[in-house]
Amino acid sequence: MKILVVEDDALVSEALTAILSNQNYAVETTADGETAWDLISTYDYDLILLDVGIPKLDGISLCHQIRNKSLQVPILLLTGRDSSHDKAIGLNAGADDYLVKPFDEEELIARIHALLRRGKVSSQPVLEVRELQLDPSSCEVRYRDAILTLTPKEYSLLELFMRNSKRVFSCGMILEHLWSYEETPGEEAVRTHIKGLRHKLKAAGAASDLIETVYGIGYRLKAIAKEETTPRTSKSVHTTNQNTNQNTDQKTLAAIASIWQKYQTRVDEQVNILIQAATALINQNLNLELRASAQKEAHTLAGSLGTFGFPEGSKIAKKIEKILKSDKDLDAKDAQKLSSLVKALFTEIKQSPHSHQQEITEIQESLHPNQQLKTVEHGHTILAVDDDPKILEILQTLLSPWGLKVHTLDSPKSFWETLETTKPDLLILDVEMPELSGIELCQLVRNNPNWSDLPILFLTVHHDTDIINRVFTAGADDFVNKPIIAPELITRILNRLERSKLLRRIVQNQHKTQVALRDSQALFAGIINIADDAIISIDRHQCITLFNSGAEKIFGYKTEEVLGKKLDILIPSRFCPAHQKHVQEFAKSASQARRMAERQEIFAQRKDGTEFPAEASISKLTLGDEVIYTVYLQDISDRKQIEKMKDEFVSVVSHELRTPLTSIHGSLGMLASGLIKSESEQGKRLLQIATDSTERLVRLINDILDIERIESGRVKMETQICDVDSLISESLNVIQPLADKAHINLAIASLPINILADPDRIIQTLTNLLSNAIKFSPAGSTVYLEVKQQENEVLFTVKDNGRGIPEDKLEGIFERFQQVDASDSRRQDGTGLGLAICKSIVQQHHGQIWVESVLGESSEFHFTIPMRKFFLSTPKNQESLKANAPSILICDDDTGARNQLQTLLEEKGYRVFTVDSGEAAITAAANQHPDIILLDLVMPGMNGWEVMGILKQRKDTENIPIIICSCCHPSNDKQSNQNFAEWVCKPITNASLLRSLSQVLVDNAKDIRVLVVEDDDNLAQMLATLLESHGIETVIAKTGKEAIRQSQEIKPDLIILDLILPEYTGFDVVEWLQQHNRLCNIPLLVYSACDLNDTERTKLKLGHTEFLTKGRTTTQEFEQKVMELITRITQNRQSGNQE
Repeated sequence: MKILVVEDDALVSEALTAILSNQNYAVETTADGETAWDLISTYDYDLILLDVGIPKLDGISLCHQIRNKSLQVPILLLTGRDSSHDKAIGLNAGADDYLVKPFDEEELIARIHALLRRGKVSSQPVLEVRELQLDPSSCEVRYRDAILTLTPKEYSLLELFMRNSKRVFSCGMILEHLWSYEETPGEEAVRTHIKGLRHKLKAAGAASDLIETVYGIGYRLKAIAKEETTPRTSKSVHTTNQNTNQNTDQKTLAAIASIWQKYQTRVDEQVNILIQAATALINQNLNLELRASAQKEAHTLAGSLGTFGFPEGSKIAKKIEKILKSDKDLDAKDAQKLSSLVKALFTEIKQSPHSHQQEITEIQESLHPNQQLKTVEHGHTILAVDDDPKILEILQTLLSPWGLKVHTLDSPKSFWETLETTKPDLLILDVEMPELSGIELCQLVRNNPNWSDLPILFLTVHHDTDIINRVFTAGADDFVNKPIIAPELITRILNRLERSKLLRRIVQNQHKTQVALRDSQALFAGIINIADDAIISIDRHQCITLFNSGAEKIFGYKTEEVLGKKLDILIPSRFCPAHQKHVQEFAKSASQARRMAERQEIFAQRKDGTEFPAEASISKLTLGDEVIYTVYLQDISDRKQIEKMKDEFVSVVSHELRTPLTSIHGSLGMLASGLIKSESEQGKRLLQIATDSTERLVRLINDILDIERIESGRVKMETQICDVDSLISESLNVIQPLADKAHINLAIASLPINILADPDRIIQTLTNLLSNAIKFSPAGSTVYLEVKQQENEVLFTVKDNGRGIPEDKLEGIFERFQQVDASDSRRQDGTGLGLAICKSIVQQHHGQIWVESVLGESSEFHFTIPMRKFFLSTPKNQESLKANAPSILICDDDTGARNQLQTLLEEKGYRVFTVDSGEAAITAAANQHPDIILLDLVMPGMNGWEVMGILKQRKDTENIPIIICSCCHPSNDKQSNQNFAEWVCKPITNASLLRSLSQVLVDNAKDIRVLVVEDDDNLAQMLATLLESHGIETVIAKTGKEAIRQSQEIKPDLIILDLILPEYTGFDVVEWLQQHNRLCNIPLLVYSACDLNDTERTKLKLGHTEFLTKGRTTTQEFEQKVMELITRITQNRQSGNQE
C-alpha cells in the first residue's frame, strides 16, 4: 500500500517514513501543498497523512481541493493544533481523522489501520493463494500460519501481484506503483527485489515459480485455479463482475466475427491471386509482376489470418511468402510445393475460425479492475499506420473497449497531417508498407524535435534478428509479432503508455529542477550584481575571479580590466604585504569567515589612485582542491564624513547649550543662596540674565528641532494664499524692536501680489534674514528689503551695509553652525542655524536661496518663491463666524490710528465699529452694545473722561468694559478708577493690545472651567497658576484615565491636552470623548511636544481644536491662545442665550 506524507518538518517527515516503512507501507513524502496536489492528481494513494501548516497550499485548503475533485482517498490530519475548533475545521474540510502532535506511534498505526479498513481495502481484507495469505489491515504475510519477514518493497510487490493475479506488470509499471517519483531507481532494482521475494517464498516452502517471468513483457503471479486466489469477500460481487466480463467478451467476439465477414471476400481475392501464381509457376509462365503481387498478399495474410482465428493459415501464408520472396529462380519442385501450400491455405480459410474466448478472457482478467476507467480518464490516443485494413479494424476492436481512442491510417502519405491533428500518445507502425516503410517513418519521427519522444510500437510478421535490430535501431520502443496475440498487444500497449507517463513525469521534474536551478543561479548572480557593496572573489593565488557592479562603482574599474589580476591593484602598496599575510593566515585557520582589520581602519585604492577608508570581511569556500576566497568590501567615506560632522555638531551644540545653562544656573544660584535679594538692582539684573539666557536656550533648541523636522519632511508646508504686503508687514512688526534697539533704519519696497506659501515659514525666513542684516550692520545704517516679480517667481532681497562675507565662506554659509567668525555666536547671540533653516524652508517651497557679497562693504541675500496658479474661495461659514466674533468699538479722532487699529483687529477676527468723537461713541455704544470700547482720552469736544463718565451712568452701557488708548501714562489715582478695565499706551504694540483685549474678555467670562491634562507636575502647576490668575477655574488630570473621569464629572468648557500620557494616550482620550454625546464638541487645545501630521491632527479633532507645540510657543503666546479660545466660548454662550 502506498501512503503520501505531506509534512514540512523534515524531522517529523523522516520519523513518519521510518515508522510506516517498518509496517511494510510504501511511503512518498513532500513538504508543500502544491507539490502534494500534483502527486495526488497523478498517482493513486491508499492514504494521505497531512499536516495543516504547510507552505504554498495549507492542509485545510488541500483537503477541500481533494474532496472537491470527488477523490475518496482517506485523509488523516496530523498537526500540532489541538483545539476543538481546529479539529472541527479539519474534519469539515473532508479529513477522515485528526491526530495531534506529538503523536504516539502505536496510536498512529492503529488509526491508519482503521482508516484503511473503512476505505477501498475493506472489500478485500485478506488475500489467499493456496497456503499463502496477505492481510492488508495488519500488513502481515503468512505461509502455513508462519509469518514471513519481508522488506516493505517485497511486501508491496507481493500485494501488487496478489491483487492483480492475471495482470502482467512491466518493470516500469512496478516502479510507478511502488517507488516515489523522487527516488525512482532503474529496472535492475525491480529485478533484485523480485529475486529476493522469490527466495523468501521458496525458503518458506512456497513454489519457487509463484512469481513467473513473462519474457519480453514483465512479471505476474503464476496462473492457477481461480478458487485458489480468492479474497474473503461476498460471492455476489464476484458473480456480478464475472457476468460483466462475460458480456464484454461476447461483444468483443461479435465485433471480430463481423470484421471477418466484412473482409472475407477480400481474403478470397487474395487467395485467388496466390492460386494464379501457383498455376503460372507450374506452367512456367510466372512473371515478376504476378510474383510480387502474390508475395505481398501472402505477407498480408500471414499477418492477419491468425488474428481472426486461423493460426494455421498464418503459418501457411508465411511459408508461401518465403518461397515467393526467395532470390533464386523457382523450379518445378518449388512449383509443386507452392501449389500444395496454396491448396492447404484455401482449405484452412473455408473452415470455421477458432474461438477467441480464452484469449479475450485473459485480456479482461490481466488488467486491474480500475484500469479501464483510469485509461479513459487520461484519454490516451493511438495512431495506427498499416496498409492492411483488416489489421486496422482489428486494432480498433481490441483497443477501444479499454478506453483507448484509435485513429487509423492505411498509407503514410498523409501521416504528418494526421499526426499533428490527432496528437497521439502512442504510434503503431507496420514494418512493410508501400512508398515508405515503417522503419523509415520511425526514423523521421525520431528526427523531428516535436515528436522525438513519442512511444512507437511495431507490428511485424518477421521474426529474424536482422529486422528486429533494424526496428530498434530506427528508434522503436517495442514490437509485437503478427498474427496479433491480444493479451500481449494489450499488455505491451498499456505498459508502454504507463511507462511513458512515468518518463514524462520524471522529465517534468527534471525540467522543474533545472528551471529552479537556473532561476536560483540567476537570482544569486542578480543579487551579487546589484549589491552596492563590492563583492570580489579571488583564487588561492589571490587573482581576481569575480568583480561585481558594486565593486566597479567603488573602484572605478570595469570587470574585464581586473579579472585574472592580483588583488594588490585594489590596495595601497604600503598595505599589500600585510594583506597578503592576512589571507595566508586565514587560509590556514579553521574559521570560514573573518572580519578584516578588526582593530584598525583599512584603506583601498581606486583606479585613479585615490585612497578611501573601507570595511571588509573575507570568507572561504573549498571546492575539491580549489579554495575560493570572497571579499565583501564597503566604502565608508560617507560614514566617516558623517561622523566628522556629528562630532562637530555635538561640539558646537554642547558649547551653545552650556553657555546659557551656565548663565541660568549661576544667576538663579546666587538668587537662591540669599546673598543677593531679587528686589535689588543686582537681583533684577540676574533675573534678566536668566530670562535672556533661557530665551537663547529655547531658541537654540527650537532651531535644532526645526531644521531636523523640516529636512526630514516631518513638517509639511501648510500653504495658503498670502498677500506679500501682509507678510512684509508682519515681519516688520516682529523685527522693528530689534532694529530700533540697534539704531538701524529699515527701507521696504514691497509689491501688492499674492503667492501660495506657508505664511508662518515665509515670515520666519524674512525675520531670520533681517535679523542677521541688523546684527551685522553698523548703527545708523539702513537695511533694505525689496520684493520683485520676475517671470514665474517672486524675488525677495535683503541687503545690509555690514562687513561682508569672504568668498571662501559663501558656499558653506547656509550649512548648520556655519558662521563667518566663530565668535559671532557669542557676540551676536546667534546659533548658527538661522540660514540653514531659511534654506530648508525655501527648498520646501521649491524655491532657491543664495548670497552675493563684497567683503568690507555689504551682503545681499536673495530667495525666490515660485508663483503657482490658485483659486480664491470664500468659506461658506465665514459670515456666521464673523457674526459670532467679539465686537470692538474704536473711538479716536486720529483717522490714521483709527484705521490701523481697525485693520489689525479685523485681521484677528474681531468685528470692528469706528467713530471719531465722544458723542458718536455714546450713540454707537447704546445702539451696537459692543463687547469692548477702545477709547482715546484727548479728543476735541467731549474728551475721553467725559465719555466714560456718561457711559458708566447709563443702564444700557454701564457694563461695557473700556480700554483706554492714550499717549498719556496712567497715574496712581487714575489707576484706582474702576471705570476702565485696561490702559494701553501709544504707540500701541500689537502684542500688548491683543493681550489686553483677551484679558478683558476673559475677565468678563463667568463660570469658565478648564481641564488641564498634563503628566508633568511642574508644567501642570505653572499652567494652572497662569489660568487662575485670570480667575479661571482649573482642574488638573495627570493620566489619560483620569482625564476621561474628570471630563464626565466637571464637564469642562475647555480641555488643554498633552498627548504622551500614562494610562491611555491623548489620542485615546479624544477618541473616547468623540463617542460621548455631551462631550464630543468641547473646545480642545492640544499642547504637546509631538510633531503631528495631517492624519494625526484629523484624529484629534473634537470641538474647535487648536494646536500648540511645547518649546516653540512662549508663555505669552500660550496665554494669548487660551484667552482667544475662552473669548470664543463666551461669545458662543451669549449667542446661545440670545437664541
